[in-house]
Amino acid sequence: MISNVPVSANRMLASLPPDVLTAVVDRARPDTMAQGRVFAQPGDVASQVHFVTSGAISLVTVLQDGDCVEAGMVGREGALGAHAVLTGLGAFTRAICQVDGTILTIDAAAFRLLIETRPDARIMVDRYVEGAANQAQQAIGCRAWHQIEHRFCRWLLTACDHAGKDRINLTQEFMAHMLGVNRSTVSAIAGKFKTEGLIRYSRGQIGVKDRPALEASACECLGAIRRRWDVMWGPDIA
Repeated sequence: MISNVPVSANRMLASLPPDVLTAVVDRARPDTMAQGRVFAQPGDVASQVHFVTSGAISLVTVLQDGDCVEAGMVGREGALGAHAVLTGLGAFTRAICQVDGTILTIDAAAFRLLIETRPDARIMVDRYVEGAANQAQQAIGCRAWHQIEHRFCRWLLTACDHAGKDRINLTQEFMAHMLGVNRSTVSAIAGKFKTEGLIRYSRGQIGVKDRPALEASACECLGAIRRRWDVMWGPDIA
């Protein structure tokens, strides 16, 4: 257990046979993460793998002028650095905690040894890489074609699902960066959905009030990504 969160809350780890799961846990240590914690900057070489058991980590593309936008999200379906420690390549994006939570951390050398000696662990990583690529592919279409209101709903629901609760600490400015829009746009959307009774919103916190209505307002990418992770790991029962 990690702060009352079971290791099996991470869907990657839950997919492993018991003996391989034990081998991972024996070499790992629990940790917490707070919003804003930076795990990696572009170019950093991964020295650890972080399995998310609650909360979420954003993978942020940083442009030359300093602007940034979320390129991906790592939650309970995955791990930060799982593939990077095998390639030895530097990070392409900034990895920053988006939603407070808990992680299970294992050193790169220990993880590489597990991959080399436990075929099931290697299969787990390969499946995650495929799922993350599929998620990124879906996100390209989402940003190109879907209205910001629908993307807002999808993003909030995904973040709350990763956190394991319907209310999270989040500022408008942080969410605007993740969605690649102005803060005023996020403020207007949040105000609209609060008035309509879909969300709860106060300074520094946002949450889901009417989940069915919010899911109905989200773009199709919410369901597409959920279904893809179910294919990879089986139904989410955490």
